[in-house]
Amino acid sequence: MSRKEDILTALRDLNDQDLRTAGAALFDALGYRSTRTFEDLPTDPTSFWDFFSQGHSDLDPGKAEIERWRGAAFLFQLTDAEVHDLAKAREATKEHGDYEESEIESFLFLAIDLEGEQWTRTRLAQITRTLNRLFLMPAIVLFRHGGLASLAVIDRRQSKVDAAKDVILAKKIAIVKDIRLAKPHRAHIDILERLTFANLNRGRNITTFRALYDAWLAACSVETLTKEFFTKLSELFFDTSDSVATRFPDENERRLFVQTLFNRLIFLRFVEEKGWMRIDGRYDYLQALWEKARDSNQPLWPTRLNALFGAVNHPISDKVHEVAKPIIGTVPYLNGGLFEDDSRFADPTVQFPDVVFDRLVGAEGLLYRYLFTVEESTPLDVQVAVDPEILGKIFEQLTIATKRHDTGSYYTPREIVQFMCREALVGYLTSPRPSGVRELPEAKARALVYDHDDSTLTNQEGNQAFEALKAIKVVDPACGSGAYLLGMLQELYALFEKLRRSDRKFSDDPAKEAHERKLWIIENNIYGVDLQAFATNTAMLRLWLTLLVEDSGETPQPLPNLEYKIETGDSLLGPDPSQPIDWSKVQRGLDFEGLDETVDALRKLRANYQDSHGPAKAEVKAKFEAKLAELREKVTGSPIKNSANFHWQVEFFDVFLDDPNTRQPGFDVVIMNPPYVSRNVLRRQSAEIVRILQSNYETTSGRDFDLFGCFIERGVEMLRPQAMLTLIVASGWYSGSGFSALRRFVASKTDPRFFVNLPYDIFAAAWVDTTILIASRRATPTGWPRESSCLARLRNFEKREKIAAREDFERGSATVDVASWFSTGEDLFLTRADSSVISRIRKIEQSARRLGDLSDIQRGVTPFSLTNKPTGTQFRPAFEGTVRRYSLDRGPIRFIAFDDTLAEPKPERYFMGPRILLRELISRQFRLQATYAEEEFVTNKSMQTILPIPGGPPLKFLLACINSSLMSWIFLQRSNVAHRDDFPKIVLKETRDLPIPSASTEEQTKLESLVDRILYAKTADPAADVSEYEAEIDAIVERLYFG
Repeated sequence: MSRKEDILTALRDLNDQDLRTAGAALFDALGYRSTRTFEDLPTDPTSFWDFFSQGHSDLDPGKAEIERWRGAAFLFQLTDAEVHDLAKAREATKEHGDYEESEIESFLFLAIDLEGEQWTRTRLAQITRTLNRLFLMPAIVLFRHGGLASLAVIDRRQSKVDAAKDVILAKKIAIVKDIRLAKPHRAHIDILERLTFANLNRGRNITTFRALYDAWLAACSVETLTKEFFTKLSELFFDTSDSVATRFPDENERRLFVQTLFNRLIFLRFVEEKGWMRIDGRYDYLQALWEKARDSNQPLWPTRLNALFGAVNHPISDKVHEVAKPIIGTVPYLNGGLFEDDSRFADPTVQFPDVVFDRLVGAEGLLYRYLFTVEESTPLDVQVAVDPEILGKIFEQLTIATKRHDTGSYYTPREIVQFMCREALVGYLTSPRPSGVRELPEAKARALVYDHDDSTLTNQEGNQAFEALKAIKVVDPACGSGAYLLGMLQELYALFEKLRRSDRKFSDDPAKEAHERKLWIIENNIYGVDLQAFATNTAMLRLWLTLLVEDSGETPQPLPNLEYKIETGDSLLGPDPSQPIDWSKVQRGLDFEGLDETVDALRKLRANYQDSHGPAKAEVKAKFEAKLAELREKVTGSPIKNSANFHWQVEFFDVFLDDPNTRQPGFDVVIMNPPYVSRNVLRRQSAEIVRILQSNYETTSGRDFDLFGCFIERGVEMLRPQAMLTLIVASGWYSGSGFSALRRFVASKTDPRFFVNLPYDIFAAAWVDTTILIASRRATPTGWPRESSCLARLRNFEKREKIAAREDFERGSATVDVASWFSTGEDLFLTRADSSVISRIRKIEQSARRLGDLSDIQRGVTPFSLTNKPTGTQFRPAFEGTVRRYSLDRGPIRFIAFDDTLAEPKPERYFMGPRILLRELISRQFRLQATYAEEEFVTNKSMQTILPIPGGPPLKFLLACINSSLMSWIFLQRSNVAHRDDFPKIVLKETRDLPIPSASTEEQTKLESLVDRILYAKTADPAADVSEYEAEIDAIVERLYFG
């Protein structure tokens, strides 16, 4: 039999055979076997638990839900010895011995038989996590529940705090869930085939437990699934767009139209999973509809799809439904805006080839080759299936993909989103309210938000927290596909569940509580804006999908209309929302007294519209838009909405124009991953937009301003005083010479709370070094330089460190007074330096002078071309070699025309005579690289030249200081650019700011002598060991700074 047939047989046997025998047989079909078993171990749940829980009295069997176990089996242990045998295609023998409980480098394979069929991913993950606490090694758990099976794989690794321990409670678990044993889904078989030893070993040569474990984790990775699904969906998306290019020549219109079609079909594919759609008795609805259409004279496009979209968009009578049933089967009314009537779907000139639908919903189509689940994964519990978040990732990449093979790697990972949302909520719950009452002490807020622990809350505190969370207003002004909106929804949902009591709930009907809770959050707590309709369409789609999760009725409740909560527009080009409207100057003078009534009417109309459906929907929408147009005209002079100049105060009237006695104007949380677009790129796109931004944003006054700086400034403007700003941006602005205005804005307008410099590969293909900034808006800006104290936490991840859990953010964090960064008048954000490091830096600076005051420093030229031979009197030797510490590789002999053809000419003195050459690129060991030169040659802008000045210190003394380990350490504390993964460097301003210690003539001479010895040795042999001399230099330089 083939491998696939072996797996199918094993699954069918698992349906009705002995758990231990059938479970072992399934893993055998996957290529895993071992003689390290417990044949005589009882399989009844209590005996199994009692045997393995010895020495674990702290474990609660209730968390493993053993009262719901029907049986349990220890299948076998797989160690390096067995893995080696599998790699050599040998059968395992008894020579390897029995189960070894101390063999950490091994797998355990367990099987649990559960009562009933419906088990959530969260409950299966909890059981897996609890079982793993019984063992030193990872346990892979096979669950049998009713006619289904699920496979759980835990990612266990050593604790970075205590290498003797590994971390279980907070580690990720991937679950292959709900495998139908009698008739498995094609996608489940594909996943199991991917996990076979033969497949994992292909191209890997796996011979150890660790290699096999890494391969299992990679195969169960949602990231792998996302990339694979994105590649295939984007290929189909572009092919489909090409097929209607003649009808829609405008690329943007074409992409939006195809996205609308894909959104609808994918949404219905998720709806299928709830069992709400069927045709001819089949619940694989879209596939069945396609096959029915293919075999009849009523094609899928446009006849059946138009009828389908109309039925889910309009409530229809039973009589009409009976007429439509032969064409589209039984479908629910959904509402929500996704299926709004669209004339393009009835346009006979729009034709999609049949192959589009065959590739999408056919038997081998994309939507049936993969598993779909409406239950979104969390950072710790993931299902190996396409969930709404994966869909969001994919469509977010399609908004920026310009070619078919873009890989889609810029999406913020779940762990980062969750951390940012939680920190924002902690800040919100602990920030003063307008009444001056602090909602919760920080320790209690953190316990509630991070651990969902309300045990320390008094009844009053619980009530206050519940009401505060009900009232929170959160916005993402660059929302993309809605990752942060969904992340915040999940956090609020869990907190409301924890705080729920008889007087803290959203519905009197327990069956509707979960759905109504999510609906409240969507309609009252979260807002989003994005420049691209493609993105906002996806964000609304994900919010609609998340409502399906909690809808347990026989038919779904109609979806809300969200186009006035998730809006398309330019978040930056409208007026500053923090500035009060001057009601004396607005059109026709809407008096302030009438504002409350207007806002109240708009709020009621919008709430009514969000839940409207059927014939009343259009009527309510018209009333709301008329009232909003009336307000817009009086404020802006025009009743027409201008998305290019999004007016926050009008469009989100309930946030900015509400009764100030009820709430302060502004959002409670601004959370975002704004676009990173430099001034030069913006200027190429639109010089006019650059002009507008520079006229309206104080953060654009720097030489190298970036669009994300404007988003930071707008984010602060959108907040009420004391509210939370939470964002992830490129880290270069902390120290980059062109971002001084942005740093001073943040330092004076906010109170930073947390700086997190992230690992390099957060955005795998973006190659941008990123940081998280969490701050609160100050009620009153400080002066400059800032002197008022502000304690902030710092967390600096190692460049290849992995983030998997909360402890990763807490471990190694330090605290610093932000004001200490500016005590010398500088505006650098020294996020790499805690308080003790700041103290050391200040001591160094007090006893030192700037290198730029002691020497003449300049970059090289920007040449157009080099030649092998000089062809005129203006030609000079050119340097094409390499500079390392104390050594110079001259490279090939080339020449440059030293005349007015140079793009950035420099005086000739920088290229002749005694001088120091400093390479802008620092070494992979994060060390400055400088050497001494006298030969004449011209260097390019990747090299900096340091010349002596009259009365200045000797060059070789300066060279010793620059190349010392302490100087590199100082530089690394002050520069974020120096920590970049790609091309870390020192820029000219940073070189000029390097602190040079005072030294006597004798001390200078000593250092010069050591430098001479190193240069002599390196000239004779560039690989010469000069570590002894360098250590002596380091010791002398250290004494010069600290005495």
